Order: sequence, then structure tokens, then C-alpha cells
Amino acid sequence: MPNIEITKPELIWPGKYDEDGNRVIDRGVALPFQVVETIREGRATREPGHIRDLFSAKPSSHDAWRNKLIWGDNLLVMASLMEEYAGKVDLIYIDPPFAIGADFSVRASIGDTSSQVEKEPSSVETKAYRDTWGQGFTSYLKVLSDRLGVMRDLLAPNGTIYVHVGPTVNHYARCILEELFGVGKFVNEIVWRRAFAHIDPNRCGQIHDILYVFQKGESRTWNQTLQKPNPEYLEQFFDQYDENRKERYNRLPLDAPRHGDGGNLIYEWKGVWPAPNRTWAYVREKMEQFDRAGRIHYPKSGGVPRLKRYESEYEGTPIQDIWTDINKIHNQASELVGYNTQKPEALIQRVLRASSNSGDLIADFFCGSGTTLAVAEKLNRRWIGCDLGRFAIHTTRKRLLGIADCQPFEILNLGQYERKHWQGVTFGDEKPAEPNQAAVAAYVHFILDLYHAQPLPDTHVHGRKGGALVHVGAVDAPVTIGQINSALAETAALGQHELHVLGWEWEMGMHDPGGAASKADPPGCACGCSTSPGRSWSARRWSGGTCASSTWRTWRRRSLKLPPHPSPLPQRGRGGGQ
Repeated sequence: MPNIEITKPELIWPGKYDEDGNRVIDRGVALPFQVVETIREGRATREPGHIRDLFSAKPSSHDAWRNKLIWGDNLLVMASLMEEYAGKVDLIYIDPPFAIGADFSVRASIGDTSSQVEKEPSSVETKAYRDTWGQGFTSYLKVLSDRLGVMRDLLAPNGTIYVHVGPTVNHYARCILEELFGVGKFVNEIVWRRAFAHIDPNRCGQIHDILYVFQKGESRTWNQTLQKPNPEYLEQFFDQYDENRKERYNRLPLDAPRHGDGGNLIYEWKGVWPAPNRTWAYVREKMEQFDRAGRIHYPKSGGVPRLKRYESEYEGTPIQDIWTDINKIHNQASELVGYNTQKPEALIQRVLRASSNSGDLIADFFCGSGTTLAVAEKLNRRWIGCDLGRFAIHTTRKRLLGIADCQPFEILNLGQYERKHWQGVTFGDEKPAEPNQAAVAAYVHFILDLYHAQPLPDTHVHGRKGGALVHVGAVDAPVTIGQINSALAETAALGQHELHVLGWEWEMGMHDPGGAASKADPPGCACGCSTSPGRSWSARRWSGGTCASSTWRTWRRRSLKLPPHPSPLPQRGRGGGQ
């Protein structure tokens, strides 16, 4: 047990402190961004033209501000944003995953039809999930604490953060937020009723989430927001009727607390004086105007008169900390994009309207289906969004392109730098440096294990799967024709006729089956090459005497989508993006 000096209440979990009592914090590492695609217009106004492969990397020469959609581990992404954006983000809203053990499959529509396909988690995604959540809430606390610490540093001095969590983890989240921001920076605990009813056997139905609101500094942006009039409230409080206007009204005070000697606010009105320590709220001339307009209610039994407020003048109640007027997305709603954890735009609109202004910079580092970014775009806010899930990035991109007059935005990733960092940390000495030979060997064994292949040491062919040999490409370089030729020659020397090559990227020309076949053609083997989805592990098969090329389909064979780091957050389930 580490020797820790406890000076105030705090949440402790295994691994929070090292053996010497020092706080263990992972703040990620800054890596260079690579621009994948630059969107200059929304779909409604965009000129036809060629769109590059979404997950390739091309540099951008444009210096003007563009909103940013970033694919990758949010800890590394935030660390890479620190140099330019530390202290500059006005509002952060996050909806991190909070349902441990949930179903992380994805349902996606096919084209413009109503047909859908369900993508099960790949073997790498499953392993990454277990690595991150294997210790239950202990893993959750570390992941959340590390990331919230970087978010705090990205916030502007008058910035605000909203953390959306469920009732299973809200108490943990609040402890972490109070430790990082300070108890005095707590603003609100908002209860959002996300459903009208839910059947939970042997207990009350759980129908709410929590939004914790904290500010970074001594001040913050706050715009008064009104909730729509509630019929029950109107029925209860607008209980008087004006025969002249034929309208209901409620009664507001005409008096106010006394300050000093009261000045010209102390006088007799229609035989009534203000109560002790109170004054009238208006000077006599204003009271006379109200009286001539019939705006003063005089109790039949006497007493202090009150001001009439008519139902048509009532715009709503200043927002409270229980939100029951925003419902979850209906299954026929136009904003529905088929993302299980999608939150209603009305919820995010309320957050952004209350705590930011036009032109402010908004960030969501678990952006999911892109609700925060879409709402920020519509409300004329600048935005930065990030998610680890490829499906989330595709969904968000498509959603943004559907917004009329969408402002320019970039899609970025950390590319090979993120993969190299992942390899070094996972299989090396926990430093983001160039991985050593032992780390490379461990990485190859890891990939072979995920591919259900047995290792073959000391060869260009790294493993065997059934009757096929397997070659594993490097994380930081494309698979080349030369490497394939060497592996094919070794395959022939071992008396085998089939080779599977797994790679992140492929040498130029290998996406053309004819070009690949003409370049990689050792004796006794013809070879082919199919286009691999960017950053996705695909299997290329070369069979003796024939050409067979394929990308592994996720619903038939495991598609090895290698995570760029050892412990990504899961992308599905209750919580986890909007």
C-alpha cells in the first residue's frame, strides 16, 4: 500500500498512486495531425468532384480556421491539441461510455434503402474493450480522470464543461470532477428525464441521466434560458381570469425587500403600506400606469395588491436543474441517424445556448453520431470533435454534409504516428519512442494471436493459419511489393501455396489488381491485390496458379481493425457519444 498523505476527502482506486505515493497520470503524448479530407461546402451547395479516401492522409496548405473532426484516441488527440488550443475552448460537452458490459455492435443502413446490417465487434475491438474495462470501475475511473484532466487544461479561463453520465457512475464522476476542478467550481447537477417509463424488475424504473456542470475559473458564460410553459404549471398558477381581456393570469409581487431608508418606494397605495422591511417595487407613477391599464389585482378580502401577468405574456420558467421537457429521439424523427446512443438535438441546443455564444469554440471528445457538432454548426459556433470509432466518424461526416451552408471543416487523424506510439507503449518499455526489436516481435505475436494464427519465428512469413502462411506488415510503413515477393518466395520454399498478408497501408499501385499481379509474381504463383479500407487490417490471399483477392468481411470473418493504442474506450452502449 503506497504511503499517501490524505489532506482532504478524495476518491481512491487501485493504481491511482504508485508505490511511493506519487499520483499516476497519463496525459497522452502530442503527435502530428494528418489532414485526411477538407470539406469546403455542405452537400446542398457542394460542387461535384472527387473525394479522397476518407482514411488516407494528405497535407493541407490552408491556414484559415476550419472546424475539425478527428479520428483517434481522444487522450492522444487532446494532447496533440494542447500546444495550440490550451485555454481556448469555451465549452466542452462529453457523453462518455458508462455501461460496462453493454452490447457494442453497430447497426448501419445500406445506401438509401431501409435495409440494415449489424456489425459485431471485431476481435481487436473486443480485446481492447477487455483491456480498458477488465478491472470494471477501476478502469473507468482512470480513463475518465486522465481525460478530464486534459480537458480542464483545454478550457478557457471562463469555460464550462458538461459531463453526461448515467446513474450507475454519476457519484464516481462527480468525485473526480470535484478533485480536478475544485468543489467551489461546481455549478449544477442536472437531471434529464430521458424516458417516460422503464420496466426494471424489483426496483423503480431508471429513466434519467445526469449532466454535471463545472466551471474552470471565477466566471463563466451564462445566458438565461427559459423552459416552455408546462400545462400543469399554467393550470395551477394562472388561476385568475380577467373578464375584460378574456384571459387567465397569475399574480406577481408588487413589493420588494427594503434597502436603506426605501426612498421614494415607500408610500401609501390605495390605503395599503408595504410590510415592515419591504418597499413597493415601483415608484408611484409606474403604479398609476399599471392601475389605469387594469394590471393590478386587488384581493377581495383586502391585503397587498399584486401585478397581473397574462398567460399570453408568459414565455416560460427560467431553466431549473430537472429537465422533463426534452424527450429521447422518436424512432421516426428526422434527426435519427441510426446510432444507438444518439442524444436529441434539443438537449444539446439547451446546453450550447445557455453556456456559449455565437463564434465560441465548442469541443466534444466522445462525439459519437456528431450531435454536438451538428448543433454547434447550426448555432454558428466553431467546433472540434473526436471519436475513436470509424463508424462514428463516417456518421458524423455524413450528418454534417447534410447541413445547409455547412462551414468548412477538416477530417484529421494521427495516422502512423498514433500506431507507432501504440506499438511502443503496448509492446515496448511504455515510452512513445521508436520500438525496439522485442517490441516489434511482441506486436507481431499480438496480431497473429488476433488472427488466430500460429507464429513461425525467424522468417519473412510470420505465422501459419490452417494451410496458409501469414505475413504481418509494419505499423509505420506500407507493405511493399518487395516484402510480398520475399514472403511469397519463402512460402514456395516451405512447400505452401497460399499466403495471407496483413497490412495497414499498401505500396502505391497495389490497389490495382493488375498492377499488383504483374509486380508480385514469383515462380509458381500468381498474385492479386484488392483495395483495403483505410487503416483496416485486411487479408490478401495469393494462391499457387490462381489469383484470389479479398478483404475480410466483418460478418463472415474477423476483420482485424487494429486499435491505435492499448486501451480505447468502447464506442457503444449506454452513453458514449451522441
